[in-house]
Amino acid sequence: MNKESPSVALVGSGYWGKNLVRNFHELGVLGMIVDPDPAVRERMAKLYPDIRLASSFSEALTAKDIDAVAIATP
Repeated sequence: MNKESPSVALVGSGYWGKNLVRNFHELGVLGMIVDPDPAVRERMAKLYPDIRLASSFSEALTAKDIDAVAIATP
């Protein structure tokens, strides 16, 4: 991740969120993926092994290295 860029946590990586994950990752700003569904987190872990995963929104809010949070939930 580029240290000059903000670090973004994305909450929700399902239907539309997976596209945001891909784009944020390509931009080098994705710092965390948050999703309560273990199956979704497992899939994201395989696709993005270098990105931290979390199951709760509060983990993104309390992470010292996260500068912004994007929400992609229904």
